[in-house]
Amino acid sequence: MEITRAIHSKAIDAACEDDRLWFDAHPDHTSRVRRAVPFELNGPMDPGPDHVASMLVLLIGPGLRLRVPFAVPAIFAHVIDAQP
Repeated sequence: MEITRAIHSKAIDAACEDDRLWFDAHPDHTSRVRRAVPFELNGPMDPGPDHVASMLVLLIGPGLRLRVPFAVPAIFAHVIDAQP
């Protein structure tokens, strides 16, 4: 249990730092779509073989972000990867 919690904590830290840096570099944006960080949601996100685990990140205030997980069909993964 402690190992799982530590992995989840590191994943959250990595995702939050990446989002913070992204919004700092794109101050005119209030949302972004990215691939989910493994273990970002209390464990592995397994959307199945034909989908990609993704995250919608909304900037809702200074330093305050909301993350919404969703699955994207794998044939559209290039759209997520092409985000600025």
